[in-house]
Amino acid sequence: MMDKNDMHPEDLSTIDKHSLRRLFFSCQCLEEVNLGNSDMIFNYDVYEELTMCKNLRQIYLGYTSNFAILEQFPKLQTIYVMRAGNAFDDTRDSQTSFVAQAKEKYPHVSVLEYQKGIK
Repeated sequence: MMDKNDMHPEDLSTIDKHSLRRLFFSCQCLEEVNLGNSDMIFNYDVYEELTMCKNLRQIYLGYTSNFAILEQFPKLQTIYVMRAGNAFDDTRDSQTSFVAQAKEKYPHVSVLEYQKGIK
């Protein structure tokens, strides 16, 4: 199986804003969305389209530093944010900071880090 890190950009799927908007519009009752383990490349901020999913309770994200996602979903219970690569990665520091701040600011939402392939 090919790892995402070994793939070339032309091997990855892209999805445009209009397609994702139609998808989420037709699935407004979704309670869980996993965008963290996807080989999709989003060329824009996907959170705007996710706001159509008012029943969203859980979401898996590859990375986020945006608190707006926590404010848009009244039923949201858990956000899983994928842990960044290694301990020396700047992304990991900002992500850890986001998780800590989100837990403090939104105590009613569980904000957890996860590592791909480990449950």
